[in-house]
Amino acid sequence: MPSSRYLDLTFFWVIFFSQNFLTRTTMPRKYAKKPGARRYRDYDEQTLLQAIKDCKSDSVKVAERCRIPFRTLWNKVKGLHQNSCGGQTALRKEVEDELVNCLLICSEFGMPLEHRDVKLVVSGYLNRTQQKITVFKNNVPGDDWVRGFLKRNDILPNRMCQNIKRSRAQVQPENVKYFSNLKGSLEGVPTGNIVNYDETNLADDPGVTKCIFRRGVKYPERVINHSKGNISIMFSGTAEGELLPPFVVYKAAHLYDSWRQGGPTGTRFARSKSGWFDAACFEEWFSVIIVPWARRREGPKLMIGDNLSSHLSEAVISNCKQLDIRFVLLPPNSTDKCQCQPLDVSFFGPMKREWKQIMKEHKMQRPSSTSLDKALFPRLLSKLMERMGIRIPANLKAGFRACGIAPFNMDVVLRKFPRAGGTTERTRTAQLSLLCWSTFSNSSTTQGATKNGEQHGKGC
Repeated sequence: MPSSRYLDLTFFWVIFFSQNFLTRTTMPRKYAKKPGARRYRDYDEQTLLQAIKDCKSDSVKVAERCRIPFRTLWNKVKGLHQNSCGGQTALRKEVEDELVNCLLICSEFGMPLEHRDVKLVVSGYLNRTQQKITVFKNNVPGDDWVRGFLKRNDILPNRMCQNIKRSRAQVQPENVKYFSNLKGSLEGVPTGNIVNYDETNLADDPGVTKCIFRRGVKYPERVINHSKGNISIMFSGTAEGELLPPFVVYKAAHLYDSWRQGGPTGTRFARSKSGWFDAACFEEWFSVIIVPWARRREGPKLMIGDNLSSHLSEAVISNCKQLDIRFVLLPPNSTDKCQCQPLDVSFFGPMKREWKQIMKEHKMQRPSSTSLDKALFPRLLSKLMERMGIRIPANLKAGFRACGIAPFNMDVVLRKFPRAGGTTERTRTAQLSLLCWSTFSNSSTTQGATKNGEQHGKGC
């Protein structure tokens, strides 16, 4: 049986080798400078350019004055060692710039690429140009290279996206007709007299969030009461950034006074059996919110909203004639984000995120509450409007501008749609851009293939 001293020495050497050799095989994700290591670039680019211009007199004094190493300044003047400091990228700067342009084209045309797609595109480019990057396994870049590439090019954020049907993404004749009608209706209408209205709902759910769990937990869960209930609200805002008072519709047979106390200034409340807007609710909203607003405004007014049968009635049309209000109804399949509905584009998203945070705080303060109390909803809605605060005017203006309404510009919206019918021209353009990128500067890349594989093969 081995002695205790022998076991202690064996344990010591196992720990020593594991700390000094085994851990060195893992590439660090973030490099940290060692204490006392050489300092790189304690000057900005403008200082360097100015120092190069001043080197005609006395380069030594200029280097001391600008705190730039003399040899660095001398190399810049003579055109030597023009690469950036630190590790070099696997692909040259001009190649990465072309890749960035192709990725932007694909995202604009509704074909955004994932990390895996970027790896395959780069691998295809290297194989076609007969280049071999030693740090890429099988000439396919890894996750570290993709993360570094996105970090170097901050114009390419990695964001979650949603899927929409092709019918909602195509330009139909109704979309073009809508802008033709909109252009004629906007004549003579001041910016402050253009209103967009849309109904949405606020749910009794704080949503999902990231929490800390033990590694390996299969079903990470958080115990918090929530329900599938929601409350409908009609919002309306002008192109000048003015948000009109909201209109709340409860799902109930009766409307109690306690459900209407503590809300934002001017908020009106109603109820319906389904909890959604019907013809009666829309007519009431029009009479108590739009009519007082229209009477305060001079000149013609324009309202833009969904093409729903419940949104029009004889009373509404009669009031529109008296108050010089024009209606422009959105075409079908045109209310998704980045299309024709300003409130959907720039207002509801930030508002829903703030609402989830408010619901999270509300559930923490009342852990036994199983549903959203209608008596507390007006105060929660008031808190929501307070938190939105100064962002409301800017968000509304951005929505009208992105939808091509104020100022009028139909190309802002129509260029986001692919044409109907099979493989679209923009889709073919996006696909062609990737194929063209794979042969980008074929003559120059072929000449520098060997040099690129040897010189630029160090780093990611």
